[in-house]
Amino acid sequence: MTEGLLALGATRFLADMHDAVAALLAPEVAARCALVDATPPDCATPFLDLSDAQFEQGFLTPALDLADHLRSLPAKRTSLLLLGSVDHLGEWHAVPAAALAGFAIGLTRSLVLERMQAGLVVNMIAFPRDRSCLAEGWLGQAAQLAAALLSAGGVNGHVLPFDGGANLRMTKARQR
Repeated sequence: MTEGLLALGATRFLADMHDAVAALLAPEVAARCALVDATPPDCATPFLDLSDAQFEQGFLTPALDLADHLRSLPAKRTSLLLLGSVDHLGEWHAVPAAALAGFAIGLTRSLVLERMQAGLVVNMIAFPRDRSCLAEGWLGQAAQLAAALLSAGGVNGHVLPFDGGANLRMTKARQR
Protein backbone atom coordinates (compact mmCIF):
# COMPACT_ATOMS: atom_id res chain seq x y z
CA MET A 1 0.00 0.00 0.00
CA THR A 2 1.38 3.41 -0.94
CA GLU A 3 1.47 6.33 1.44
CA GLY A 4 -0.52 9.40 0.54
CA LEU A 5 0.38 13.04 0.43
CA LEU A 6 2.63 13.92 3.36
CA ALA A 7 1.88 17.07 5.38
CA LEU A 8 4.54 18.60 7.61
CA GLY A 9 3.30 21.13 10.12
CA ALA A 10 0.38 21.47 12.47
CA THR A 11 -1.84 24.34 11.36
CA ARG A 12 -5.51 24.17 10.43
CA PHE A 13 -4.61 25.85 7.13
CA LEU A 14 -2.17 23.04 6.29
CA ALA A 15 -4.77 20.41 7.18
CA ASP A 16 -7.39 22.07 4.96
CA MET A 17 -4.95 22.39 2.05
CA HIS A 18 -3.78 18.80 2.53
CA ASP A 19 -7.30 17.43 2.29
CA ALA A 20 -8.14 19.52 -0.78
CA VAL A 21 -4.88 18.72 -2.60
CA ALA A 22 -4.87 15.01 -1.70
CA ALA A 23 -8.30 14.66 -3.29
CA LEU A 24 -6.85 15.91 -6.60
CA LEU A 25 -3.67 13.78 -6.77
CA ALA A 26 -3.38 10.26 -8.11
CA PRO A 27 -2.09 7.90 -5.38
CA GLU A 28 1.21 7.27 -7.19
CA VAL A 29 1.82 11.03 -7.43
CA ALA A 30 0.78 11.70 -3.82
CA ALA A 31 3.26 9.07 -2.61
CA ARG A 32 6.18 11.22 -3.81
CA CYS A 33 4.81 14.60 -2.67
CA ALA A 34 4.78 16.66 0.49
CA LEU A 35 3.12 19.87 1.62
CA VAL A 36 5.20 21.83 4.11
CA ASP A 37 3.81 24.58 6.33
CA ALA A 38 5.90 27.75 6.13
CA THR A 39 3.21 30.17 7.31
CA PRO A 40 4.13 32.62 10.06
CA PRO A 41 2.41 32.67 13.43
CA ASP A 42 0.43 35.77 14.32
CA CYS A 43 2.54 38.55 15.79
CA ALA A 44 1.36 42.13 15.25
CA THR A 45 3.95 44.18 17.10
CA PRO A 46 5.89 47.19 15.82
CA PHE A 47 9.57 46.38 15.35
CA LEU A 48 10.84 48.70 18.08
CA ASP A 49 8.38 47.17 20.56
CA LEU A 50 9.25 43.59 19.61
CA SER A 51 10.75 41.62 22.49
CA ASP A 52 13.41 38.98 21.98
CA ALA A 53 10.88 36.32 23.00
CA GLN A 54 8.36 37.56 20.41
CA PHE A 55 11.02 37.54 17.68
CA GLU A 56 12.08 34.04 18.69
CA GLN A 57 8.47 32.81 18.70
CA GLY A 58 7.59 34.58 15.44
CA PHE A 59 10.74 33.84 13.42
CA LEU A 60 13.50 31.76 14.96
CA THR A 61 11.43 28.82 16.20
CA PRO A 62 9.29 28.53 13.03
CA ALA A 63 12.40 28.85 10.83
CA LEU A 64 14.16 26.06 12.71
CA ASP A 65 10.97 23.93 12.59
CA LEU A 66 10.76 24.46 8.83
CA ALA A 67 14.39 23.44 8.34
CA ASP A 68 13.84 20.37 10.54
CA HIS A 69 10.77 19.37 8.53
CA LEU A 70 12.70 19.60 5.28
CA ARG A 71 15.68 17.66 6.66
CA SER A 72 13.38 14.90 7.91
CA LEU A 73 11.73 14.23 4.55
CA PRO A 74 12.12 10.70 3.22
CA ALA A 75 14.20 10.52 0.01
CA LYS A 76 11.21 9.24 -1.96
CA ARG A 77 9.43 12.59 -1.47
CA THR A 78 10.78 14.37 -4.52
CA SER A 79 8.11 17.03 -5.06
CA LEU A 80 7.67 19.55 -2.27
CA LEU A 81 5.34 22.49 -1.96
CA LEU A 82 5.79 25.04 0.79
CA LEU A 83 2.73 26.96 1.92
CA GLY A 84 4.11 30.36 2.83
CA SER A 85 3.15 34.00 3.02
CA VAL A 86 3.54 37.18 1.00
CA ASP A 87 4.89 38.96 4.09
CA HIS A 88 8.35 39.14 2.50
CA LEU A 89 6.91 42.05 0.50
CA GLY A 90 6.47 44.03 3.70
CA GLU A 91 3.58 44.44 6.08
CA TRP A 92 2.94 46.77 8.97
CA HIS A 93 3.99 45.36 12.35
CA ALA A 94 5.11 42.06 10.85
CA VAL A 95 8.90 41.89 11.04
CA PRO A 96 9.03 38.25 12.26
CA ALA A 97 6.55 37.20 9.56
CA ALA A 98 8.54 39.04 6.88
CA ALA A 99 11.76 37.42 8.10
CA LEU A 100 10.18 33.96 8.05
CA ALA A 101 8.72 34.51 4.57
CA GLY A 102 12.11 35.64 3.24
CA PHE A 103 13.78 32.65 4.90
CA ALA A 104 11.27 30.25 3.30
CA ILE A 105 11.85 31.75 -0.14
CA GLY A 106 15.63 31.53 0.19
CA LEU A 107 15.35 27.98 1.50
CA THR A 108 13.09 26.98 -1.41
CA ARG A 109 15.47 28.33 -4.03
CA SER A 110 18.60 27.00 -2.32
CA LEU A 111 17.14 23.49 -1.97
CA VAL A 112 16.44 23.48 -5.70
CA LEU A 113 19.96 24.64 -6.53
CA GLU A 114 21.50 21.98 -4.32
CA ARG A 115 19.19 19.06 -5.13
CA MET A 116 17.60 19.54 -8.57
CA GLN A 117 20.18 17.27 -10.21
CA ALA A 118 18.89 14.53 -7.90
CA GLY A 119 15.33 15.20 -9.12
CA LEU A 120 14.00 17.34 -6.28
CA VAL A 121 11.26 19.82 -7.18
CA VAL A 122 10.46 22.55 -4.65
CA ASN A 123 8.03 25.43 -5.07
CA MET A 124 6.07 27.70 -2.77
CA ILE A 125 2.64 29.26 -2.85
CA ALA A 126 2.61 32.51 -0.87
CA PHE A 127 -0.70 33.46 0.72
CA PRO A 128 -1.76 36.55 2.65
CA ARG A 129 -1.90 35.90 6.37
CA ASP A 130 -5.47 37.20 6.37
CA ARG A 131 -7.03 34.85 3.85
CA SER A 132 -10.48 36.34 4.42
CA CYS A 133 -9.58 38.91 1.74
CA LEU A 134 -9.47 36.17 -0.91
CA ALA A 135 -12.39 35.53 -3.25
CA GLU A 136 -14.91 32.83 -2.46
CA GLY A 137 -13.72 29.42 -3.60
CA TRP A 138 -10.05 30.30 -3.12
CA LEU A 139 -9.23 27.06 -1.29
CA GLY A 140 -10.30 24.93 -4.25
CA GLN A 141 -8.36 27.15 -6.65
CA ALA A 142 -5.27 27.04 -4.45
CA ALA A 143 -5.56 23.25 -4.22
CA GLN A 144 -5.70 22.97 -8.01
CA LEU A 145 -2.57 25.12 -8.30
CA ALA A 146 -0.85 23.06 -5.62
CA ALA A 147 -1.76 19.77 -7.30
CA ALA A 148 -0.45 21.06 -10.63
CA LEU A 149 2.85 22.16 -9.06
CA LEU A 150 3.27 18.85 -7.26
CA SER A 151 2.43 16.82 -10.37
CA ALA A 152 4.67 18.55 -12.89
CA GLY A 153 8.44 18.78 -12.78
CA GLY A 154 8.84 21.66 -15.22
CA VAL A 155 8.37 24.42 -12.65
CA ASN A 156 11.04 24.44 -9.97
CA GLY A 157 12.25 26.97 -7.42
CA HIS A 158 9.39 29.42 -7.82
CA VAL A 159 7.23 31.36 -5.41
CA LEU A 160 3.72 32.06 -6.65
CA PRO A 161 1.77 34.73 -4.79
CA PHE A 162 -1.84 33.69 -4.23
CA ASP A 163 -3.35 36.94 -3.09
CA GLY A 164 -5.65 38.05 -5.89
CA GLY A 165 -3.01 40.43 -7.22
CA ALA A 166 -2.73 42.44 -3.99
CA ASN A 167 1.07 42.11 -4.17
CA LEU A 168 0.99 44.33 -7.27
CA ARG A 169 -0.64 47.26 -5.49
CA MET A 170 1.38 49.98 -3.82
CA THR A 171 -0.96 50.51 -0.88
CA LYS A 172 1.17 49.56 2.11
CA ALA A 173 2.98 52.87 2.63
CA ARG A 174 1.34 55.56 4.69
CA GLN A 175 1.85 59.23 4.07
CA ARG A 176 3.93 60.77 6.81
